[in-house]
Amino acid sequence: MNLQQIDPSDLNPNQFNTNVVAPAEMEKLTASLERYGWVRPVLARRTDDGLEILGGQHRVEAARELGHDTVPVIILEDISDTRAREIGLIDNARYGQDDAIGLAELLEEVGGAQMMSEFLPIGEDDLASLTTDIDDDEIENLLSDDEPVDTSERQKPVKTHQIMRFKVPISDADKVQDFFERIMDFQDFTDGDSLTNAGDALVYAVSSLELKEDQND
Repeated sequence: MNLQQIDPSDLNPNQFNTNVVAPAEMEKLTASLERYGWVRPVLARRTDDGLEILGGQHRVEAARELGHDTVPVIILEDISDTRAREIGLIDNARYGQDDAIGLAELLEEVGGAQMMSEFLPIGEDDLASLTTDIDDDEIENLLSDDEPVDTSERQKPVKTHQIMRFKVPISDADKVQDFFERIMDFQDFTDGDSLTNAGDALVYAVSSLELKEDQND
């Protein structure tokens, strides 16, 4: 295994990469590479046809878009097809999950969720939702240089919403987003944050469907 600077045009994509990046996320990846540079090298193996990418195909595409002459590549020697696929899966995987309080503190230190959402493969609302269940006073105590605030006498705010996550096919994402936006505009769901407004639109759609089904019975 060795690290070299390689012309991105000399790197060949593999045929087994299942990681699909939507255009909006690709823009974030390109912006991240432009702002922070190469914090994670590409993984590649030698084949009879040249260097084949095992991890970092989209980073290579972003580098080509930005006009980089070379990219940092870790070259793995004597890698079988099976092992290449295993390494590709591992490179695309993420182990563990963020500690919500630690994440809130870290985001505050680096400029907040709004700024980092421009570069991370996750939206501002999703970043914010990761810390939704943390008490604001607890975060304030963590981020303050003063003595912790006694919150024993304070009443906890009543939770009115629950975070729900789901995925839709990339080909349908724009259609779903447009559907939500039309309902939010028609029903004037504008008082909450974008996650809450979208949730209210979904509840309205479900309630309308239930009403129609009751009328048909």
